[in-house]
Amino acid sequence: MTYHPELEFASSAERLKTLANLVELALYAPEGEVTFEGRAALQRAAREIVILADEVTGVVGIVPN
Repeated sequence: MTYHPELEFASSAERLKTLANLVELALYAPEGEVTFEGRAALQRAAREIVILADEVTGVVGIVPN
């Protein structure tokens, strides 16, 4: 099987975009609309965003400004 790094990048970038959109929608949800389970899912999404950002940018962890 041939390795195509551009496809892996696109996959990570697309997942990152999807998760970021999900978190943005939750931020605009009316107060009380996000359940406890939803909050847990958002926390998992936030962790995955950090991991995917590392993959996409090549920078590991959060770098201070």
